[in-house]
Amino acid sequence: MEKKSTKPAKNIQATAIEYQDLARQIKDLESRLKPAKEALIAYAKENPEMMDDSFQVKFGNGTYVALRVADKLSANEEARKLLIDNLEEEYVLVSLDDKAIIEAALKNQRFMKRLTAAGAGIDKKETYAVYAN
Repeated sequence: MEKKSTKPAKNIQATAIEYQDLARQIKDLESRLKPAKEALIAYAKENPEMMDDSFQVKFGNGTYVALRVADKLSANEEARKLLIDNLEEEYVLVSLDDKAIIEAALKNQRFMKRLTAAGAGIDKKETYAVYAN
């Protein structure tokens, strides 16, 4: 059986150094990008007459600010409760709080048995992430 080296190869060290350098450049650019984006949006809000037929304020260099509009339900908590009580079930969504279920199941064996009886369980998810500071 071939034994793998525990020492990282020099090229992987160079890759790690390059990754850290790029991540720092991205952070710097993002910090400079935010105020520019805010300024462009503020300009578009203050100058609605500059919008074209596509609801965009276009600049000569190809940058543009687009206004996107979508319908949304406007209802306070009381109105939402009334709607839930008075509308057909097809308009009401019910979802599970996965995080709360996992926490409860890990603390309570009876709850875990109920999950298992329902055909559910708690699995592990592996995720790899790369960070640079």
